[in-house]
Amino acid sequence: MLRRLASGAALAAVAAVVLAGCTPPEPVETTPVPTPTVSATASGNSEEELLARSFEVSVQLLALVDRGFREGSLPSDDLREIASAELIAMIDADLAEFQQQGLQVSGSSGLDSPSLISNDPDDDGGGALVLATCWDTSGTRTTGPDGEVVSGGVTRQPRLFEIQYSASDMLVTRTGPPAQDLELPACG
Repeated sequence: MLRRLASGAALAAVAAVVLAGCTPPEPVETTPVPTPTVSATASGNSEEELLARSFEVSVQLLALVDRGFREGSLPSDDLREIASAELIAMIDADLAEFQQQGLQVSGSSGLDSPSLISNDPDDDGGGALVLATCWDTSGTRTTGPDGEVVSGGVTRQPRLFEIQYSASDMLVTRTGPPAQDLELPACG
């Protein structure tokens, strides 16, 4: 882009020299035009940085939840650093129901194919975003109270993470399947 700008400026300079004798110079107002940054948001975070940070916190959340389901209790102190109290309460209720049914899980699930669906930055360097990923549960195994393997259903499915962020922190406030079908080819 700088080469294009430099060659354009050189062409304009040559044209100005050639045309200098043809017409009298007119005063030109030289108010600098602000150059928009292509991938920066109002918060100062680039889309790439937000994507990387939000994906990282989503992977951390998933790892902590997987651990909680394997061990039978959530690592609440660790979760509080990256998840809202409301989300932790919902996950804890899911875990209680899981245990009440006598289910046990082994292994770990994973996330891949992250995509930033929306970003709503605020003026204070923070904002809210929605991250879409593909949730892969093929590395987990769920067994019932009798030790029989319980079918896990779809092993790759779209998963959304709603995240509030500041310049230095990210907090997952909601996660779940999308309300409508998303075109995520990696989940197919």
